[in-house]
Amino acid sequence: MEVQLASLPDLRLRPVDPGVSAVVRPGQVLDVPVPLRQAGEIEALVETINGDLRRPLPGIEVSLVDTSSKRVAVTRSDVEELAYFDGVPQGNWRLEAAHAAPVTATLRQHALLVTGLRLLIGQ
Repeated sequence: MEVQLASLPDLRLRPVDPGVSAVVRPGQVLDVPVPLRQAGEIEALVETINGDLRRPLPGIEVSLVDTSSKRVAVTRSDVEELAYFDGVPQGNWRLEAAHAAPVTATLRQHALLVTGLRLLIGQ
């Protein structure tokens, strides 16, 4: 069983706990409560800088890390140098990539989209 996110009235809603499972017998109707919370998006540019020259770096692995230093998601930068995470719960997060200083991001009720972050590789 899975929640069809497109069927929700707000596309920012996500299940609080992933992986709810239930055993249903033939003919049985089972109500399964699925608590939802608002989630947001984090987007960062991944690039290298050499003097005044900026160069995008596609294919760089970027990790989304929570406050307990647990890696909760991984993506790769695309050809436009963007690393994108969606469905991210509200709170404080850190983006990490090899050979780059970590970058922090905060998602709040009034700010569920964080853009303009930069991961500078080799700095």
